Amino acid sequence: MLVCSGAFAAPDIDCLVQHYNRYIDQHNDAFLHAAAELEQRSPDDYELLSDFIDYQIRSNTLKAYVAGYLGAKAPRQLLLNEALAKVVPPHDQGAPHAIMMSDSTYRDSFPEWESQSRQFLQKKSYSEQEWGEFVQARNVLNRLLSTTPQYPAVIAAYRTPAGEICNIR
Repeated sequence: MLVCSGAFAAPDIDCLVQHYNRYIDQHNDAFLHAAAELEQRSPDDYELLSDFIDYQIRSNTLKAYVAGYLGAKAPRQLLLNEALAKVVPPHDQGAPHAIMMSDSTYRDSFPEWESQSRQFLQKKSYSEQEWGEFVQARNVLNRLLSTTPQYPAVIAAYRTPAGEICNIR
């Protein structure tokens, strides 16, 4: 962790995006395979996964998405439940479950989340309290993901090593 004048140094957004893009490129086939598997089980669930792939990874909001993965200062209720820990499909406990970001609550709230995420990552430094909240939220997200073994390709995207490569600790 880089310390500068008693505050934590800001992450390098360009570095995060560069490595995240590379990671997604390397795993694109796995994403498509996960989508195909989901399609065989339920068209509704496949639509959600398509939204996830298209809206989160191939859109122009990648920086905000990376910020969200890292546990940036998004609104608490979005970061820790609907937005980043949605279990789909909730209506069928017998079906495979996958963690998704796509749902109506998330989409409706995305502009605010994107704005707050960008503002957080663009800061020059963080207070100790801010950085502690950042790390705590990231750790909660990682725990949630590690307990959901289904659809490893989808989960792998959340667990990109970009944060480590770019000195996010």
